[in-house]
This record gives sequence, C-alpha cells and structure tokens, in this order.
Amino acid sequence: MEKPVLRIDHLTVRYGKTCGYCRNGGKLNKNTCPHCKTVWACNDVNVSLYEGEILGIVGESGSGKSTLMKSLYFDFGITEGRGYLKDFHDGEEDIFSQSLQQKKYIKNHIMGMVYQNPVLGLRMDYSSAGNIAEKLIAAGNRNFRKMNERVTELLDAMEILQSRKKEPPKNFSGGMQQRVQISKALANNPKILLLDEVTTGLDLSVQARVLELIRKIHHAGVSRSRRNPDAGGQNDRDAGRKDHRAGADGPDPRRSPAALHPAVGTFVAIERKPAVRIRKSQERMPLQEERIE
Repeated sequence: MEKPVLRIDHLTVRYGKTCGYCRNGGKLNKNTCPHCKTVWACNDVNVSLYEGEILGIVGESGSGKSTLMKSLYFDFGITEGRGYLKDFHDGEEDIFSQSLQQKKYIKNHIMGMVYQNPVLGLRMDYSSAGNIAEKLIAAGNRNFRKMNERVTELLDAMEILQSRKKEPPKNFSGGMQQRVQISKALANNPKILLLDEVTTGLDLSVQARVLELIRKIHHAGVSRSRRNPDAGGQNDRDAGRKDHRAGADGPDPRRSPAALHPAVGTFVAIERKPAVRIRKSQERMPLQEERIE
C-alpha cells in the first residue's frame, strides 16, 4: 500500500482550559465552548497527503485552515495529535514531539511555507536574492556560486527580472512579493510545500499568473495540498473543514493534475528528483504590475 508523504492523526489546537461539556463533544458556538469559552481552533483533524497529489483544505472563513497550516510548519504549538513525514525517519517518528533542532531541520529541508501575508514569510528589508539565500544557508549551503545559480533559476522561474533581485520585497507589488516568497519556499527543493491562500487580495489578472506559475512548478515535480473555500472540483482531493474538524484519508485512484484556485490553502508534496528544475517559457509577457506606462 502506498505510504503517504504526510500523515496527520487527531490534531487538535485549542485555547482554554476546556470543560466536560466541550471535551465530550458538546455543540460549540462557531469554534467556542458556550460554557468555558475555550476556543477550538482545530479539532481532531486527520489528513493524509500522497506523493504528486494536490489536497485542498476547504472551509469557511474562521474554520481553522490557517491554524492547521501554521501548526504543520511549527508556527503554532498543538494541543494534541501526531504527525508523520515519509522523509523523516521513514515516517515512524512523531514530528510534533521532536526537539527544536529537529523541527528546524524539517522546516529547512523537508517543508516549505508560503503565507497568505508575505510579511510573515519574507524579510522586507532584505534583497529578494538575500531572502532566498537565507533559506539556502539555513539548510547548510555555503557555496556562493551554487547559491547564486539557484537564486537566478528561481527568480527566472517566477518571472522576476534579474535586474530587480537586489531590491527588497517592500518595493514590490503584492503579486511580486508572493512570487519571491514562493521562490524562497522552493529554494531547498522541499518535499512538501504549504500554500496558505497565496493569492488572496491580489487582482484577478495577477492571481491567474501566480497560479499558472505554481502549476508550472507542479509539472516540474511538485505535489500540493491547498485550502480554499471556493475550490470545489479544483483539487485532486478536498478535505472538508466543518466544526473545525477535517478528514481526508487514502489516495484517490482517479486523481489527476488539477487546476489551482486562488483562495485555497495548500499542502504541496513534491515528487523528489535530483533537483526540481523549472523551465522558463520561451516567450514572456510582462505582468500588468511590471508594465510602465
């Protein structure tokens, strides 16, 4: 049986002391216990992600999708649950119980994260090249020539002009900031890429280009899992979020490369090759945000 690259069992994130009512499955007011006021941000989430697959986490605003994504990237501590990665001790050890050092290893070698707000994923005063190099250095790279080649490759793939690689992201539009963030997240060829509604707040034309670039990455060897409340039919599989619970288990034999949707938060599982190489289009039309009137 195929082994998932990521498996999450009974993940719960809550804030508060809880009481017998909410612990025993009492009805919550949205995500809050009406008696003890404990907030259940995620409640008994079970997810399996398979290689080469796009998995969309679907739910209304406030249903805990971002909390789930950030918990998997160790930005938030969890209350209960276990997580396993195929590329970490062959999926036999719980990632949430690891030391800080091991969690940093996972973040720098196995997973990448693209936040809904680029400020969370980028150093806005560093150059774009410096942001990508920071991720490479965190994984132990010290060869300047190889790092510079990787920076050039990623910025070209994200259609960011090389003449602008020394500029800080604070000078860029929202769409360009997200493309720099995607480049940084892909710097070390992660096995799993987490995308948290990466095009929210962008113009429709810019959304389309960013999503098309992500599709190109997928075809080059990346598998994604996304979250989007309006993404019905856009993913290989959808995991529903209702009452702050989610469930998605078992590979779908019918899955095929799926279209992306602008509002989905995504886990991406990358089909590892010697390196994830992304071909540039031979012809490049400038993005609207880059045109000078």
